Amino acid sequence: MAAAGLAVLTTIASGPGAWAQTPGPDLPSVAMAPTESHTNDPNKGQWFVFQLQAGQSGRTKASIANPADVAQTVSLSVRDLTFSPEGAPQINDGPTQTDVGAWSTVGTPTVTVPAKGHVLVPFSVAVPTNADPGDHSGVVVATSRPEPTAGGQTLVKRVAVRLYVTVPGDATRAFEVASVRSSPDSALFPRRETVRVRLRNTGRIRLHPTVTVAGRAAVGADTMIAQTYEDYYAQVPVGFAGGPVNEKVVATTDAGPARVVPHSQFVIPWGVIAALLVGGFILLGLAMLVRRRQRKLAALHADLRRLEQLVTQRPGMTQGRGVLDPPPDAPGPADTSGEVRAIETAIKRARRTGHPETLPELAVALRAAGGDALDVLLEALPDCGADRRDELVAAIRAHPEARVGASHRLRALPPDLAARLTAPRRAIRKSASKT
Repeated sequence: MAAAGLAVLTTIASGPGAWAQTPGPDLPSVAMAPTESHTNDPNKGQWFVFQLQAGQSGRTKASIANPADVAQTVSLSVRDLTFSPEGAPQINDGPTQTDVGAWSTVGTPTVTVPAKGHVLVPFSVAVPTNADPGDHSGVVVATSRPEPTAGGQTLVKRVAVRLYVTVPGDATRAFEVASVRSSPDSALFPRRETVRVRLRNTGRIRLHPTVTVAGRAAVGADTMIAQTYEDYYAQVPVGFAGGPVNEKVVATTDAGPARVVPHSQFVIPWGVIAALLVGGFILLGLAMLVRRRQRKLAALHADLRRLEQLVTQRPGMTQGRGVLDPPPDAPGPADTSGEVRAIETAIKRARRTGHPETLPELAVALRAAGGDALDVLLEALPDCGADRRDELVAAIRAHPEARVGASHRLRALPPDLAARLTAPRRAIRKSASKT
């Protein structure tokens, strides 16, 4: 028992090793093991085990080994063993023992174990006549003498090995599902839930549980000792859409009807939420692109209207005449460099916005403003309407034949249009004079 200025180290041997040992900071503690156990006993013979009728007594010996280079003195006792709601074993250190601790007597309560040696300490268990049938749990405890530490405290080391006494008879068989807990494998995008089912053997006889979670077998101990807790684990997949995950627990033992615990865990569908957010951003981006395109088209149409006004208001242009044929009495050419640059800017916008149907009008305007419009006219010719095709053909043929034939855009035209543009002009004029 811990008191002021006293540190207690306690280990309950339940692992695969033959010795239960708690090493101290300097001097190693003693080790303890049963001497008359068998491998088919609980925990493969590493615990003290008795099969005794009510009113019967049994004797055995505990082997105490000292791994230290100096002799050690230890005191031995038998205590009751209980379990916390979390399943942790707890030694009853109180003055009153009610079960195995009250039934047992140690032959030599205090022994000195020589350096690198061992001793055998006998103890007995006397089962009272009114003992309940079934399994009873206790521990054999070896406590070392207090050792001073560098920090000014006193250290006491204890080693404990479990002791089970089974009393035959009509023992109580009962168990319960103490708790069900689940945890996802990821906080954001869980793919599975690990479900922990904690069973408690509330009866007096060991049980052999089988646990399933949502129809999947859980992994855990094959045997559940009386009055103990055991944990069983299973993994349940989580769908992409999340939501409630069925984790119904069905626990069966040789203690009567199965225990069914409805259980579910709600998983936030972060995957669906992320997909919706990504889709929303994509739609928002598309809407912004459409609005940007509409603004560019509006600016392009505004430029076209402005250019039309510039072209129709050029000095010497007559209302209703084509932009290709200025009147004979028109004044000399004016400085139209600003107008040409504006038209060329509008042509670039028409190309970027993917609206080639506006190129014919811009090409004609560029030709009328005195700019080099041959490539633009050739580019606009396939997309112009039939009402303007003759106008564009006439504007193109106004350029030298050699220059028209050398343009790389001529090769992209349909054969009939290319032939019409490259036909000898003398033949055309001769045909026109005959008609």
